[in-house]
Parts: sequence; structure tokens; C-alpha cells
Amino acid sequence: KLSPKVIYPGTKIKAEVLGKDDDEDDKVTYFYEWQKNSTVLPDNTQPEIDTTGFKKGELITLFVTPFDGKDKGKSRFSRTIVIANRPPEITSLPPVSLSNGKYIYEVKANDQDGDVLTYSLESAPAGMTIDSATGVINWDIPAVADSKSVFTYNIRIVVQDGDAAAFQGFSMTPEVEIK
Repeated sequence: KLSPKVIYPGTKIKAEVLGKDDDEDDKVTYFYEWQKNSTVLPDNTQPEIDTTGFKKGELITLFVTPFDGKDKGKSRFSRTIVIANRPPEITSLPPVSLSNGKYIYEVKANDQDGDVLTYSLESAPAGMTIDSATGVINWDIPAVADSKSVFTYNIRIVVQDGDAAAFQGFSMTPEVEIK
């Protein structure tokens, strides 16, 4: 059994191996052979492997062979694990101030896998836009007829790396010019 179930680059994978020998007085030891993309990793012969330096999409399999001091048993192999994609992370906070009736927010995000990020608005007030490549939000705040027309807007930003997404939601009630 390998754990954890979801593996990202840099995660340590641990093997739990159970076995017994029909000769109950023989001690069983195990030989471990880790493979990445069907290639044996020669310096990894322990029940744990560190995936630092591995990349998303790579395939990891463990082969285990029991040994009772005299004879080797039949080798068994684990389920193959695919190194998972890490989702992007939004690292900026939305500004709370407006300038001259405009709202500008440059959404900052990173992706530990180095994937290209795309930005979008899942929910936003009319007229608010986001540049899908840079994450810059622009909005000209509309003037309203009276103070009873002031609204609270819910905004939800999505940053995607092609496989996973990060979200940021916030509300704002802009101070608006009353005509």
C-alpha cells in the first residue's frame, strides 16, 4: 500500500508492505525497486521515496520482493501513481480603494508546476473586465441616480492552469457619484 493517495512533486511516498513466510521462524525482509516512467531508480531501495525534482504526469511504481534469508519470493508491484498537477495559487488581495471612479486590481498568482495561467471572472458587475493573460481587472464604476441605488457587488475570480483552478471571491460596495 502506498500513501498518500495524491502525490505532488516533492511529496514523500511511503510503502506499507505486509507478508509472511510459510516457515514461521524465518524473518522476512524486502527488496524495494522504485520505477519512474518504467525506468528503475537505482539509488532508491527503501520503503520511502522523495519525489522532489519529479514532474507532474510522471508515473511511479514500486516493485517489492520478499526474502527469507534463503530464498526470494515472488515480486509484487504497487498500483501506478501519477504525479498530480498542483493547482495555482492566488497570492494577491483585492484593493479596497478606488481612484477617480475606476477600480483596478492586478490579480497575482503562481503555479508551482510552471503552467501557463489564464484569468477569468466567474461573477462580476456589468462592465468589469479581466485580461485573461495578465489578470488585470478594470471597471469604470457607473454613476447612480440616488443613494438608494448603491449596490454591493460580489466578484469571483478564477485562475486556471489547464488542469486545476484557484478561486478568489470578495464583495465590494463602491462609493459612487450621485447624479
